[in-house]
Amino acid sequence: MTNEKPIVIEDGAIHEFFELSYASYLVLPRSVLQSMPLQWQSKFVKMLAQMEERFGDVPPEGTYYVQLKDEHGHFLHDPLRYYERGRRRIEPILCPLCGRPTVDGNSHSSCVTREQYLADKQAEQAEGNNG
Repeated sequence: MTNEKPIVIEDGAIHEFFELSYASYLVLPRSVLQSMPLQWQSKFVKMLAQMEERFGDVPPEGTYYVQLKDEHGHFLHDPLRYYERGRRRIEPILCPLCGRPTVDGNSHSSCVTREQYLADKQAEQAEGNNG
């Protein structure tokens, strides 16, 4: 028996990504992965290969089965269950102001700032013309 203490990793990007959840797994739909830009896909696959090289098959036997559930534990229809042999594409969520991809469909802060700046400028010009 050794006196070694287990390593507890409470920092790092992965820990921060999971935030305060107790999730032990990250499940990513294949359709979404295949919809990423090709450069992202290449980087992602290289990192997966590096992880497998370092840790091997974890766990070494068995399979996982994933099913979509709601917040009450009831099973839901999963519209992404079948990847349609790579033919399905998931469109990115776009900023309503600039049309570039965004995380949540809301405007980028820089777009909101620019939009507000333009609105303020337009209001100033209108006041100048009226005064």
